[in-house]
Amino acid sequence: MRESFLERLGKSFVPRRFRPNIRKFFAKAGYKTVPYKTFGLLFYVVLAITLVTYIAFIYPKLSQHNVLLVVLLTFAYWVALPLLIVAVFGFGFYFIADLKIYKRVKAMEKALPDYLDLVVANMKGGMNFDQALWAAIRPEFGVLAEEMTITSKKVLTGTEMEEAFKELAEKYESPTMRRAFELIIGEIGVGGNIIPVIERVVQDLRETRELREELASTTLAYIIFISTIVMVIAPALFALSFQLVKTIVSISQSLGQTMIATGGQGLGFLSSSKLGGVDLKAYRTFSVLTLTIIATTAGMITSVIKKGEIKGGLKYSILYILVAILDYLLFVQLLSGLFANVIPG
Repeated sequence: MRESFLERLGKSFVPRRFRPNIRKFFAKAGYKTVPYKTFGLLFYVVLAITLVTYIAFIYPKLSQHNVLLVVLLTFAYWVALPLLIVAVFGFGFYFIADLKIYKRVKAMEKALPDYLDLVVANMKGGMNFDQALWAAIRPEFGVLAEEMTITSKKVLTGTEMEEAFKELAEKYESPTMRRAFELIIGEIGVGGNIIPVIERVVQDLRETRELREELASTTLAYIIFISTIVMVIAPALFALSFQLVKTIVSISQSLGQTMIATGGQGLGFLSSSKLGGVDLKAYRTFSVLTLTIIATTAGMITSVIKKGEIKGGLKYSILYILVAILDYLLFVQLLSGLFANVIPG
């Protein structure tokens, strides 16, 4: 199929020596091809953002300086901003693809014991190993079915069994799958009876899964503790501190104005106190950003406690962030009502 202009443009930004690695990375994430068209479209997006921001914000300020300085700063801006935007989009692409790889690995690990059970059943029914691999593929195995289809086709078309399984084991960073396939490859290499080995692998996989579930249940108290702090206690404390700052600012301003109006000197310092200049909106923004950082970190910690890996923390982080911010806003409103008689106005 003929490549589109955007595909050719996107491919031109990727050096040839990096293309095989990029292709492998996106293949692990389930992409059939590298999204070079998206890379090409990104070029126009970056160009548009840089042009609009330059005309709207940068050039009006630069036009007041001499020509040489304008040229130098314009060049620096047109280099720095596109690189920054590309870095942000690149990190986004990598994060999304890496998350998909993680989900695919977990799906394969979950389906592997059931798949190997079918392989053993087929071999006991009279099939040889390569035929049993092909016959055991079922749509319900999802990602594992796709990968085993590729592996089985390699074996059926002449690739050595050990080599095909080794490629699959090395394709994904999964210690569970790697150990399982290494045991199978080792038994194939010595020409022994492979059925007991596969049965033992299946048993070990299920015992490992049960052990992880048991560990997850024993750490439930820690997860509840972290969740309570992030979603209830921290928002309440930040809301309380906001109301205290608001109260102190209001009182200091009122007392300062009163003392100045009456000609008093004893508390005149309150009129010039820095507390009177506190930006409450900025403080609220700071609270929200801090809660977001705390919730994100707590989500990662929860994932490590529950699953032993940090990558699964995204869903916990999103939940913690949403609940923490909503609780913070709710506590601010509740405490505003309680402090209504203290804060003037």
